[in-house]
Amino acid sequence: MAYGKFNLIIKRAGKYQFEEMQDPKISVSYMVKWIDGCHYQLKPNEDYFKQFPQAPKNALITVEITSVKKNSYTLAAKYNFSEEVVTGEAFKID
Repeated sequence: MAYGKFNLIIKRAGKYQFEEMQDPKISVSYMVKWIDGCHYQLKPNEDYFKQFPQAPKNALITVEITSVKKNSYTLAAKYNFSEEVVTGEAFKID
């Protein structure tokens, strides 16, 4: 799992989310389940566990959108296997 400051490219296609990190080069995917307009859950797919074999097989990430701007939103991500909360800002790129 990557902690600290990093850039991530996120692409969504239906109920799937694909993430690419540049340094180090890592690509993973998730199933996305929206809970409501401000909360969604990410369930890692098998490629995630190949990159992060120490992650528990029941790993689940719950994301809360904490504020919205014109072309971005801030978020807080909580993991069901860690006390740490990861915060960040997601920008829309056309």
